[in-house]
Amino acid sequence: MLRFWKVVVLVVLVGVIAAVTAGLGGAQVGSEEPFVDVTRALPRSTDTNYVCRSGLIPPGAIPSRGDHGYVFVEFRTGKVCTGAFVGNGFIFSEGATSTLSDPRYLYSEAGLMAMAQNLQFASAYNVQHMAAQWFRCSSTKQSCIKYIYFLSQ
Repeated sequence: MLRFWKVVVLVVLVGVIAAVTAGLGGAQVGSEEPFVDVTRALPRSTDTNYVCRSGLIPPGAIPSRGDHGYVFVEFRTGKVCTGAFVGNGFIFSEGATSTLSDPRYLYSEAGLMAMAQNLQFASAYNVQHMAAQWFRCSSTKQSCIKYIYFLSQ
């Protein structure tokens, strides 16, 4: 019975890896940042958009993104993941060495957890009133999020 569960876990892991890397070019899969499509980086935030989805990624997933993990965010122009895709961004934690991160804007563990919780709330609440405006770490770090304003409309 134990062997059966080992096989099930292996099949699930292979499926997850295939789903995550689907559509990525060879350069992306072989790079330090395999899950970043630079064509989907965040544009400069001038308008108000909505958090479509976000996730707190654990520290071991990609160690270069921080000692406490990192947060992934996807923005769209419409509520409830509707409208045009705007871009993806990351909030990095202390200890990040990723080429996407900016050492001036690394969150503590408590700060990262608070941001992850606020983003989850914003994505759930965007059905009615919650919009977001982000600020990139710099013009050269287009996937790095410095901070996010949440706006009630």
